[in-house]
Amino acid sequence: MKLPDQYERDLIRYQLDRNLMVEASAGTGKTHSLSSRMVEGVASGCYRVEEMACVTFTRKAAAELRGRLQLALEGELRESSDEARCSRLHQALADLDRMFLGTLHSFCAGLLREHPTRAGISPGFRELEDGEDESLRHLVFCRTLEEPAGHRLLKALSWIKPEELLEALGTVCNHPDASFPAIEVELPALVWEPVDAFALELEGLLPEPVDPRTTCNIQIRGRRFLDRWRSANRGKLFDLVQLLAEWERTPKMVMKYWAPTRAEQLAVRERVLERVEGFRTRVVLSFLEQWRAFLYFECVQFLLLVRERYTAERRRRGLVSFGDLVTRAVELLRHHPCTRESRYRFLFVDEFQDTDPLQAEVIFWLAAEPGQDETDWTRLRLRPGALFVVGDPKQSIYRFRSADIDTYSLVADRLGPVVRLCASFRSLPALCDWSNRVFQGLLLGSPEQAAFSPLTSMREGEGRVFSLSESCYRYQDAAACEAPRIAEWIRAAVLKRGYRWGDFLVLTVRRDDLSHYAHALEVRGVPVEVTGRRSEGTEPVETLLELLTVLGDPRDQVAMVGMLRGPLFGLDDDTLFRHRQAGGAFTWWEGPGESAVNDALERLRTMRAWVRTLPLGAAVERILEETGLVARAASRPGGPSEAAELYRVADQIRRLGKTGLLLPDALREIRLQRDQPPALDVGRKDVVRVMNLHQAKGLEARVVFLASPTGGSELRAKTRVVRSGRAAQAFMSIRNMWQVFAQPADWPQHQQAELSYLAAERTRLLYVAATRARELLVVSRWTGTHGSARRPWAPLEAFVSEELAELPRVEAEVEPGSADGLDEARCRWRAEREAARLPSWRRTSVRAECSEGSLHVWIPPAPPNAERPDSGAMWGDLIHRLLEQVMRNPSLSRSDLQRLAEWYVLDTPELVDLIPQALRTIEKVKQSELWTRALSAERRLVEVPFGVLAEEGKMVFGILDLALDTGEGWELVDYKTDRQKVD
Repeated sequence: MKLPDQYERDLIRYQLDRNLMVEASAGTGKTHSLSSRMVEGVASGCYRVEEMACVTFTRKAAAELRGRLQLALEGELRESSDEARCSRLHQALADLDRMFLGTLHSFCAGLLREHPTRAGISPGFRELEDGEDESLRHLVFCRTLEEPAGHRLLKALSWIKPEELLEALGTVCNHPDASFPAIEVELPALVWEPVDAFALELEGLLPEPVDPRTTCNIQIRGRRFLDRWRSANRGKLFDLVQLLAEWERTPKMVMKYWAPTRAEQLAVRERVLERVEGFRTRVVLSFLEQWRAFLYFECVQFLLLVRERYTAERRRRGLVSFGDLVTRAVELLRHHPCTRESRYRFLFVDEFQDTDPLQAEVIFWLAAEPGQDETDWTRLRLRPGALFVVGDPKQSIYRFRSADIDTYSLVADRLGPVVRLCASFRSLPALCDWSNRVFQGLLLGSPEQAAFSPLTSMREGEGRVFSLSESCYRYQDAAACEAPRIAEWIRAAVLKRGYRWGDFLVLTVRRDDLSHYAHALEVRGVPVEVTGRRSEGTEPVETLLELLTVLGDPRDQVAMVGMLRGPLFGLDDDTLFRHRQAGGAFTWWEGPGESAVNDALERLRTMRAWVRTLPLGAAVERILEETGLVARAASRPGGPSEAAELYRVADQIRRLGKTGLLLPDALREIRLQRDQPPALDVGRKDVVRVMNLHQAKGLEARVVFLASPTGGSELRAKTRVVRSGRAAQAFMSIRNMWQVFAQPADWPQHQQAELSYLAAERTRLLYVAATRARELLVVSRWTGTHGSARRPWAPLEAFVSEELAELPRVEAEVEPGSADGLDEARCRWRAEREAARLPSWRRTSVRAECSEGSLHVWIPPAPPNAERPDSGAMWGDLIHRLLEQVMRNPSLSRSDLQRLAEWYVLDTPELVDLIPQALRTIEKVKQSELWTRALSAERRLVEVPFGVLAEEGKMVFGILDLALDTGEGWELVDYKTDRQKVD
């Protein structure tokens, strides 16, 4: 079959001596282009596998490409009859693992490990995980706040909390190559006189009284402004800023609330707007601009200092952040020409539109001709045939990750004429024709926007594009009302028309809307997988985190009272008050008071014991079972998806616990990482996928729903980076939840320029959404007319309402519980669950089954010159816990053990005085023969749970304190602290 872009594909495959940039539109086979060029290069003898490096955007893309490349090599080998080509292909398949195929960050990590000294980093450096990176950065931030620079900042910020700068700190640290110019300005003078004059004028203009039902923003703000003005502290800058911020934007005026007649309304409108606009332009804007510029200078100086300290701290600890991998590689290649002579002579780059300027610089240095004195990477001469780049500027949607379409355009100009692929192997003709009509007027090829290129479908069949109209009254309810319709259609299509669950992809713009569609599918028995949704915001997850916070710090009585009043215990204020009046306290220890409160505290005490004595993962699982949080989540509107969120959080805590973190530290990491959406469960394939639009990049489905016709967010520019050659300058607007409080004086110009890029990217997001479907695309639209409604699919609506038919209903034509079998399966599952709850065996322990004399035990030695403290099980538990930790990690110092001991005795204060003796006991263990045997063992296992079927219906469970693999067999050790000699 002759393809419309056959010449371009032959150019890609056979012109191996040319550097090429290929623009592969959606579904045109960019992976095939990469693999075909690699195979031909290997078969012809131009490439050797060990000299090839292919850089992808994600590890998943790398794994997919590796599989495709192996299949392509094997296919070429089967078809070729040339002996020399077959020999090269055989050798390539044998050496395939010697080719680099992965992300650019992993490539840079390998480069730095080859030249650590030249890169100025420790030879044994370790890469930081995202959550670990944020945690360490926050630590440096807090330490710097305690220094003179931090004191000056706190004085300037006044009422603004320092933690509200953490997002700005992330921006500064994520642009390590950029300077942040800021001009020092004076703090503006208090301007109470014009404020007083305006307040008096406004008081005379507002109707008396103001209608409580008013929707006029001027009246609402005016009433709030006057209330604050009357109670303002004239010595506080904060009060003045809050007053002026009310009028930063001109509010809308609703005429009917000002006067009864039209003539009177027009007259009062002119007077009011004249006063408001005059006060805004003369006083408000100039004051807020100077105040924000003053704070911007103070904030930027401090944040740059934190960035410098944070860089030094990473270097001191031998750590490398995700961003360091690229920035250090750039510095290495830029300043040490010998490092550019890598064994990788041929570079292949996938998804180039998602790279940032620093990543592009790394690629150009590696592909450059040797012996150049040039320091500007954009002017480097490249080796012929060294660089092959594939991308699509129409799918550049990661500007928030520093992906820069300007860099794509610059590289396209450097590599010469771009080779464009237009033959789509994904979508049927009707879908390609529709997207061509839509985007030829949206992708206009400006500096901020990619140019349109049409798609030509190479498939046969009748594809369709439908609209799905939602006519609910409130635009806020559109997603909730539409979700059941989509879920019913999907269920009916699978049951009646032969579709599979995995054929469907549901996309939304807002993350908050995902739960509506997930719940609607779940209640109909449809298997669903959600990605892009945060775990925050669900009541069960918040309750679990609050409970664990209380268990991690039982001294926080405020948090304790909040937990007792919360959904788990539901104690009312009267009960808590009576408990306190009766002399009870909100602690772990028993005392007088209300029995209901003491019962709740007893439950908390039990859960606290689990946290102290069990691995964190096991403790959280028990807590979920004890509290019934999973069942509570399953009964909520979110259904099983909310229960899954609980298990995701529990799994995070389990992983963090395995790294040695205590519960408070683990919770802090959880809160730092919770904005990161969970990934798709790769083990489940035949499921309906519901996801945020950004997550859909690179995916496709037989049927795609562009769901949730209302919602989305207003475009907001927070950062602007201006590049000129190697120099980069960054500007940002620093804000909290309510207002902007710091930005440079010329921010409006930078904001306007950045907004044009963001608007162009939003159009490209639509292109990504509209090109995911293979056979059927459904575009949602809301038929209401409310002016405040945001319509994420608005640019598509003109082509929906005029051209497209409404999605036809698909009736399943099955009775519940019969043909589909769903209700019958549920009933069978419930019956099996009830039967499984009946015990078929009993549990016993080793101690209960064995006589004391049959146990071989080892007694930790008593501290020198001291008697063994007689503290019963609590003392033994402390020694056991410390021995467990020191056997797991023999390098723990005495200070580490001191910290662990203080944690273990937090709710047993009678043991605090015994900590020194416990530490001396551990030191004595380290001098014993057991310690020597433990360290020399081939394997050392600590706290090993076991279960043995002793007889029919009886299981014996226990925990081995220590198991040593001596090479000749296993030696099992049980610690005892309640006797003086070995039995």
